[in-house]
Amino acid sequence: MLKRVTLTINDNRKIYAIRKEFNDVFPDLQIEFFGKPHTKSGAASDGVIRSNSAKISSCRTIHAEGHIELNPEMTVSELCDLFRDKYG
Repeated sequence: MLKRVTLTINDNRKIYAIRKEFNDVFPDLQIEFFGKPHTKSGAASDGVIRSNSAKISSCRTIHAEGHIELNPEMTVSELCDLFRDKYG
C-alpha cells in the first residue's frame, strides 16, 4: 500500500530531496522541475533542471514556504496545479 507524504517546500530544499520524497508515494512516476514556468494550458518549458545539487529556489516564481500533501489518489494534473498555484 502506498503512503501519504507531506513535502516541505522552501527555497533551501534541494530538488533531489523532493524527487526522492515524491517517489516514495509515486514510485512509477518521475517529477521534473523546469527553469521557467508555464501556464496551466501551455506547453512545458524545455529547460528541465537536471542537477542534483540545485535548490528549488532556482525554478520558483512564488517564494512562499509551506507544504504539499501527496497521496496516491492524486492525479498528475492535480499535483501540477498545486505546485504551480502555490509555489510558482
